[in-house]
Amino acid sequence: MTAPIRLEGPIEWIDAELVGQERVDGRGRTLPDERSAIVFRNWSFYEGATVFFPGKASASAARELSRRFQRYRDGAWRRHRAAEHMPAKLDGRLEALFWHILKIRDAAVSERTIRRAIDQSKKMLGQHR
Repeated sequence: MTAPIRLEGPIEWIDAELVGQERVDGRGRTLPDERSAIVFRNWSFYEGATVFFPGKASASAARELSRRFQRYRDGAWRRHRAAEHMPAKLDGRLEALFWHILKIRDAAVSERTIRRAIDQSKKMLGQHR
């Protein structure tokens, strides 16, 4: 049995209009909506690591998250991307986090980026690696 998904922390809302759009100004700086999407993505990876891989080191959790994220993105996401609401069969599963991450910003994410997201979230919360 998997743990229920809980999204807590610095995220109060995310604009659903962010789906798959690159948001930069004329100078190449990231716009606030894009930053919100990145914050949501990073926090979601941290949540995935703490809920589904408790006690694992950041690098180990990032490796597993990266592998499973890529598998979901290359497979089931192709069927799920058109859905307005998350498929019920994903409820309580790690793939539910992936669905939300990809629905806001459909982009590949490297293992290194995931590890940094986990480490930065731990640092922000005052936790040790």
